[in-house]
Amino acid sequence: MGLSSGRLLRTLLLTVCAALPAAGQRAQNHKFLLLLDPGHTPQMPGARSSQGLYEREYNQTIARLLMERLGKDGDIEVKSTNGPEESIGLLDRVKMAAALKADLFLSLHHDSVQPAHLHPWEFNGDKLKYCDDFKGFSIHAATVQSKPVAEKSYRFAKIAANKMIQQGFPFTLHHEEKIEGEDMKLLDRSLGIYERNHLAVLRANKSPAVLIECGVIVNRDEDRRLQDPAVQAQIVEALYQAVREYKDQ
Repeated sequence: MGLSSGRLLRTLLLTVCAALPAAGQRAQNHKFLLLLDPGHTPQMPGARSSQGLYEREYNQTIARLLMERLGKDGDIEVKSTNGPEESIGLLDRVKMAAALKADLFLSLHHDSVQPAHLHPWEFNGDKLKYCDDFKGFSIHAATVQSKPVAEKSYRFAKIAANKMIQQGFPFTLHHEEKIEGEDMKLLDRSLGIYERNHLAVLRANKSPAVLIECGVIVNRDEDRRLQDPAVQAQIVEALYQAVREYKDQ
């Protein structure tokens, strides 16, 4: 599905909004709702990995596996902002979170570096680029949301970072480097949590919202690992545990 799919989804979303129960009824029958947001679109697939895969493929894989993992629990409802072939705009993703009254919005991404750090190489005959200097996950949250929502976003960010560390994943501090495209403020240096107030899916979100970069796909060793189903399962387990702990607190 292409752009027409996005318009169809927005039409369906309006229908869903009209059918939503009144606030009191929803509170009485409430089930925790997680809205997963696999980053990018088919037209803008994100960073290209050291092996030539596009970021969107990694994002969609983690989203699918996490939905399957959480789907086994009966007390959490999981929805996705977009499927593998859908092109949904950033603000439409935020509107979806508002319409559904999502308890948590989790945007899934995989990371790259600035062009100055990239080096050319060939993989399977393709001319590609890599950088082996940086690896690890990072967590991003906005501080310009309303105070109660921002506090919830930051609380989940800390839980998610700790769960990733417990699974053996390092975090990266390369986003604080004072170069164009980086120079991000760290909210917690010990956990790899950054402030990202300019990201539409975070700053405009009425729901608690966090973005995770699961790893650096231009790092050749990390790229291989991030394609390994066993490593993907570890990421999913970390995020699964984070969602469960956040919900149960």
